[in-house]
This record gives sequence, C-alpha cells and structure tokens, in this order.
Amino acid sequence: AYRIATTGASGDVSLELMDATGTTTIVAAVNNNTANSDEVLVTTSLTPSTVYAVRVINQSASPASFTICAQAFGTSGCAYGSSYSSICSNFKSIWTGATSYSVAFTDGTNNYTGSSTTTTLFGLNTVTGNGGNVLSGGLRYSTNYTATVTANYIVTLPGGAGTTTVSLVGASCSVNISAHPVVALRTSDSSSGVGVNPRAFNSFVAGEPWLCDVVSYDWRIQEIDPTLLTNIGLADTINSGSTSRFIRLNAATAPAFHTGGRYKLQVRPVFAYGPGTFGTVREVLIAGVAPSMVMENPGTEVVLVDKINEGGVFASLYPNPNAGESVNLNIAGIESESVNISIMDASGRVVWSNRYVVDGALFTTVNFDRPLAAGMYMVEMVYNGQVMTQRMMVQK
Repeated sequence: AYRIATTGASGDVSLELMDATGTTTIVAAVNNNTANSDEVLVTTSLTPSTVYAVRVINQSASPASFTICAQAFGTSGCAYGSSYSSICSNFKSIWTGATSYSVAFTDGTNNYTGSSTTTTLFGLNTVTGNGGNVLSGGLRYSTNYTATVTANYIVTLPGGAGTTTVSLVGASCSVNISAHPVVALRTSDSSSGVGVNPRAFNSFVAGEPWLCDVVSYDWRIQEIDPTLLTNIGLADTINSGSTSRFIRLNAATAPAFHTGGRYKLQVRPVFAYGPGTFGTVREVLIAGVAPSMVMENPGTEVVLVDKINEGGVFASLYPNPNAGESVNLNIAGIESESVNISIMDASGRVVWSNRYVVDGALFTTVNFDRPLAAGMYMVEMVYNGQVMTQRMMVQK
C-alpha cells in the first residue's frame, strides 16, 4: 500500500498512478481539492514486481507549484519468538510506523483479539474473546495459538475531507503458551516426616510460587494419621475466595484442621477461564495454638485484636491494650514486597514508622524508643497501594 501526496499553496493539480509496463493504464486517480495543490492518493491494489509511474497534471490556467511525497505502508508481524512462559508475558508487534496495531489470535476453534494500541507491546492477559468464540477468560496456559497482526494507518485527506484508514494484514505466526508453573505448599511450611517442622494452629501457610492473573486458589486437603501416615476419611477441596496464596490453619478454613493433625495438601491456581493443575503433594503438621496470634494477660483474659480484609490479608495486634513500650504486629497474606507501618496518636501525629521487606508475611515486635503516653492510637499498614488500620490503646 502507498500514500502519494502533493502539497502546494497555489494551483490545482490532479494525481494519477499508471501502470508503466507499456500499457499506461491508469490504476488510480484523484482530484478532490481545487483550492490548492494538496492532494492525497492512497492505493492498496498494487501488484508486486510491477513498475508504476506517478503523473501530476496541472488543472489550473496558471502555473502550479507543489512538492510530492510517496510513502510505503508496511505490513507488521510478530517481533518475538513463538514460546511464551506465561499468560502475562508481553506480545510485541513489529513496528512499521502505523497509527495502531491489532492482533487476532485463534486456537483453530476459538477467536481472540488483542486490544488495538498505538504501541506495539501489550500483555497476553489483556487479550479477550471476540464474536463467536465459545471460551471465556482470554488466552490460556498449555495452548498454541496462531497470531495475525494488522497494521492500521490513518491518513488525513486534504481540504477538510476527513480521514481514511488503511489496514494491512501481515503474516501469521505461532504463539505457544506453556503450562503454568507448578504451585505447591511452601517448603518452609511443609513437614518431611513424623514430628518434623510443626506449624502452629491458627497460623498461615502459603503456596509457591506466586503467579500473575490468578483469581483464587483451590486447596485439596487430605487428613492422614500423624504416625502411620495413612489417609483418614476423604479429601476436601476448598477455594481461597481471593487472590491470596495464604490459608489459615483453623477449622473456619477447613473443618478437618485441628490441633495435632497432619495433612497432605495440594494447591492449584484458578484463572478467569477456570482451574489449572494441582501441584506436588506436600504435608503439613499442626502443633498447638500460634503464640504469635494471642497474648495472655496476667489474669485469665486472652486478648486478640485481628482483622481480615476483602483481599484475604490478615493483621493481628497484641497485647491491646498495652503499656506503650512495645507491641507485637503480625500480617499475613500480603502480595507485596514491602509494607509500611505507621503509628499515629489521636491528633494524627506520626509517633513511629518503619518500612519492612516481606515475603508474604510479617511477624515483628515494635519496641518504642520512648514509652507512648496513655491514649488511643491508630496503626496504619500500607502495601500495594492498599491501607489497613487498627486501633491500639495504651494504658498506664
């Protein structure tokens, strides 16, 4: 495809494109603007290896002056190879100077379209199904697709005649998305034998590694005899209900979880299009009540201040009330590399703050340089642009 344009402030010219092989057949012609010498001729029907000539004809009585420019519109294609490790990998079209690029994907039955964009790069997880496809949720792991890139050129016509769009379809290429990484119980949470590495009841365990574009996780739970390692009853499968990789070892999560229990755990990611594949079986051993989650007062009262937000992030603060010298802070289920903690008094003044690097959870004791005065304080936890707050009472 070509764009041939003349530009001039005076005169009136017409443009003709001719087959120059001897027939001088006019292939295309234009004379849309009589006010000056601005004309644009766009053609997409040229034959490769054929010689063409451009003729500019002065249509006015007086001499006309102009400049002429010929621009070739190129076809695009796939800039990267055919292997993609994730549905969140980037797809890149070959840059041609087009106004925008759109990419069509098909697995032979189902059709998908990458959003038309002025850049050549977009994530495969942004691709959506178009008319007629029978699968929802976009592109999938373990699937091979054929991709076709269309380069779209918007040409402005002279004389206020608007624009015209030239869309050129390029050659197809393969986009092969591999199987999703295996997700399994985190090794630091697993037990390799009888009595080995017990985890506290009410504490959190997690699957690894983290995967992008997951909407939730399924956990398959099979209780086994702690000594004989034989199955007890049937396995249960629960869904996390959030993007968090963490689950809590208590009966509210799964009725089978109890103090002293041993379990085989498997986890699989769930994507917008459906569940993935269960990973390696690993075992977890539950010991007693997690000391980091509760604090016993000198009397018999147990104080526990905790909070779980919609994203499945759990925060625990104890003892509360306290004497203003220290406080224990536990956060679990964080899909972030860091968390910022600030403690503010009733006037909003920050009396203590710190930034922690985390791997899904934070278990720390905050020791104040100077004892806090009696009163109400707000503890603010900021991660991934999200904010959780809890009240803390200091009593003397």
